[in-house]
Amino acid sequence: MKKYSVLLVDDDTTFSNIMKRKIERLSEGNILVHCETSKDGAIQYLNKNSCVDLLIQDIALLVGTEDKQGFDVAEQVKGNEKTKHIPIIFITGVYQNLADSRLQHGEGYFTKPFDSRQLLQKINSVLEETGEPVHVQL
Repeated sequence: MKKYSVLLVDDDTTFSNIMKRKIERLSEGNILVHCETSKDGAIQYLNKNSCVDLLIQDIALLVGTEDKQGFDVAEQVKGNEKTKHIPIIFITGVYQNLADSRLQHGEGYFTKPFDSRQLLQKINSVLEETGEPVHVQL
């Protein structure tokens, strides 16, 4: 079975670590999650690692602000020949504009707090579209 690589970009390290453990455990190790906390970290990781299968991207990356650097990451990913194939799932605890056209870059949108099982279902369906089934235990 294929091992999938997921890049999770969120400035909340506690959230990232919890989600990393949940995703890896419930996928029985078939999804490996790498976490970054900033726009620059995400771009650097993607430039060095072309084998990312999915990007889970926080929209507002700076704590306590409405900064939307997550959209910058998504636009760079979709504008680069090497990475434009990577599907993106957006997450946020701050940003609420569901009509924002930049959400078109993504395969889905989750507002924190959310049911992690729903996110895992979405991860599973997105990854299944790109290759073999993942069989995430929900």
